[in-house]
Amino acid sequence: MKCYFKRVQSLKHKNIEVIYESRNIDYVFSTIEDLTRLVYEITSAIAETLGLNIEKLLFSENEPIGLSYIVYKFHTLFKKVENAYCSCRLVAYKDKVKLAVCTLDNAEERS
Repeated sequence: MKCYFKRVQSLKHKNIEVIYESRNIDYVFSTIEDLTRLVYEITSAIAETLGLNIEKLLFSENEPIGLSYIVYKFHTLFKKVENAYCSCRLVAYKDKVKLAVCTLDNAEERS
C-alpha cells in the first residue's frame, strides 16, 4: 500500500485542508465492520500526524459506481476540534478495497 499526505492549495477554497490518499490497498472485506476497521487505521494515522485524537467514526453511506465498484463513505470527528472533520471514501471493486481518499475539512469556514 502506498500512501500520500499532501496539502493542495487549489482545494483551499472548498475548505479542504489536507488530502490523504492510499493506493494499491487490496484489502479484502465482507462487512461494513471490516471497512470501519480499515478507516479507523487510516484516520488514526492522520490524527497522529496532525496531533489530533479521534472522538467518533461514522459510516455515512455507500454508492454503486457502475456494476462492480462501490464507494463507501465515512466521517471521523476529533476530540477538542469543533469544526474540522475527516471525510474518507473507500473505492471497492467487488470485495476488495482498491483506493482510500480522505480529506480533512474545515466546516467552520463553509458558507
